[in-house]
This record gives sequence, structure tokens and C-alpha cells, in this order.
Amino acid sequence: MVWSSLAKTLAWPMAKKSAVRIAAFMAANPKLQASVQQQVTLASRRIAEAQRARTPEEKVSRAMVSVREQAEWVLVHEPSEHDEARARGWLARADKVSQALTLVQHLHRRERQEPLAKVTASADALVAEVLLSLVDDDPPSIEGR
Repeated sequence: MVWSSLAKTLAWPMAKKSAVRIAAFMAANPKLQASVQQQVTLASRRIAEAQRARTPEEKVSRAMVSVREQAEWVLVHEPSEHDEARARGWLARADKVSQALTLVQHLHRRERQEPLAKVTASADALVAEVLLSLVDDDPPSIEGR
């Protein structure tokens, strides 16, 4: 339970702050390409779907789908070396979170709480990082795609 509280205290507020920054960035840059706007909308929708999931396991699983989609989008749109490495890192981390989730699901309910809280915290941190990347302080890297 401690990890779950920690995740709620740290990661989701970061995600919420990121969403606000995304909205402000979009409002300040009306000439963004349609594909970027669609990607931000899709990522926001996926994250909202993950939050509405019924079980913590389902929330983590949906969140990793969203992370993978964002990473794939970055890789398809001719990223810089830095962006490509970052996207590949997200994919690797999403794979590790998914693998850990699979292992946690094999545990009995009573044994599942602590490991699931750690997996959830890792997933929340990864989602927050991906969200923050959408409102990078360096707009040319976003517009240059």
C-alpha cells in the first residue's frame, strides 16, 4: 500500500501537470501539424482509458499500450538520435513493466499487493515521462517532425 500511495502522490500529479502543460502548449502553438495534434489527443484518450480501467492490472496494461503507441509514433516520424533513443527506452521499459505485471498476476491475491504496487509505480512514472516529452521545452524538435 505504501507504493500505491507514493505513486498516487507523485506520479499522477505529474501526469496531470503534464496534461495541463500539453493543453497550454497546444493553445500557444496553433500551427502545429495535424498529426501532432492527433497524437496528443490519442495519447490523452489512452491515458484516460487506463485511469477508467476496473483493476490495477488493467490500468497498467492499458497505460503500457499508450506508452508503446507514443514510442512507435516517435520512431515513425524521423526522430533525432536523442528522440529515437528515448523512444526505444520507453519501449524497453514498457516491456519490462508488462513482463513484471505478467509475473505478478501469477501470485495469490494476498501476495500480489506489494509487487503490484511497485509495478504500478513504475508504470505511472513511465507514463508521466512520456507525457512530459509531449511538451518538451524545445518546440523545434516537436515541430521538426
